Amino acid sequence: MNQGAPRQPHEPVKRLAVPLAALALAAVAVALYAGALSGPFVYDDLEVVVQELDRLLAGPWHADLARLASSSRPVAMLSFAANRWAGGQDTWGFHLVNVLIHGAAGFFLFLFLRQVLGLPAARFPGREAGQAAFFSALVWLAHPLDTQSVSYIVQRMNALASAFFVLALFLFVRARLAPPGRRRTILFCLFGAAGLAALGSKETAATLPVFVFLVEWFLFRDLSTGWLRSRARWIALGAAGVAVLGLALLDWSPLARLAYDYRFRDFTMLERVLTEWRVAVLYLSLFFLPLPGRLSLIHDFPVSTGLLSPPSTLAAGLFLLALLAGAAACARRHRLAALAVLWLLGNLVLESSVVGLDLVFE
Repeated sequence: MNQGAPRQPHEPVKRLAVPLAALALAAVAVALYAGALSGPFVYDDLEVVVQELDRLLAGPWHADLARLASSSRPVAMLSFAANRWAGGQDTWGFHLVNVLIHGAAGFFLFLFLRQVLGLPAARFPGREAGQAAFFSALVWLAHPLDTQSVSYIVQRMNALASAFFVLALFLFVRARLAPPGRRRTILFCLFGAAGLAALGSKETAATLPVFVFLVEWFLFRDLSTGWLRSRARWIALGAAGVAVLGLALLDWSPLARLAYDYRFRDFTMLERVLTEWRVAVLYLSLFFLPLPGRLSLIHDFPVSTGLLSPPSTLAAGLFLLALLAGAAACARRHRLAALAVLWLLGNLVLESSVVGLDLVFE
């Protein structure tokens, strides 16, 4: 009887690549953050994870779930409630879940990059795509810039949103590569569910549709202007949907909501926007030089009161414009590099612009 072609020796190892990567990334996350498991509640932990949960978990379980579901970040709050139900106020359990979420985010990043680097538009050698994806995810997982999102309990909101955000993009790419049929429909449904979970963890995930569009245009449509013109109505409809979502997140009164946030700040909206140019450059520099002395929960960062006050304000603005111009100029030849620039700056738009948040928060 014909048993088919002999199995290649490397096939079992290839099948184990994904689970082995998952185990390795999880082990690295736990090893790196084991020292943080005993950390106490600090700063906003006390307001959100302790006091807010006390308010939400004040009745029978079905009433608790209803209140959790109606909160502004229901997915994150439900995860905090699960920690409370399982271990009370013991911070060890809260920290452990944060670390596991970080490990999961690293694994989802590996899956996403593995798919993206294997696409023809990425122009990446096929055999090296898996290795490059793993080591890229490993660098991200171990980078000190992640410390606050993992060790600061309340920043689970940020970590959860990031994990679901990248998972949604991975599912979108898988769905795009799948042939028409039931499997493709299921993948698109899972993509939508992951996107909603990201938004339910933190409002910054509202940018997901923008990045879905960028992935589609850069990696599947070869930056075709013809495709843009043929889909102009749908793109405009999607942009309108994102705008409506933004208005909803700002309680349908964006100006009043933004003005309210600045009541408690010693800088104006214009000053914050100018200052964030320099802050964005700081964030970028921290990717390459994350020295301990440059990382902090609280930064003493001087406010920019004008384009030349300090002069680094204008320099930072010109640098960011040059970065965008460079991405546009090299997009066709260096697709991934251009997409990376848009990814970085696009994910800073909401929190590093007009919203009256702290000037610097890693």
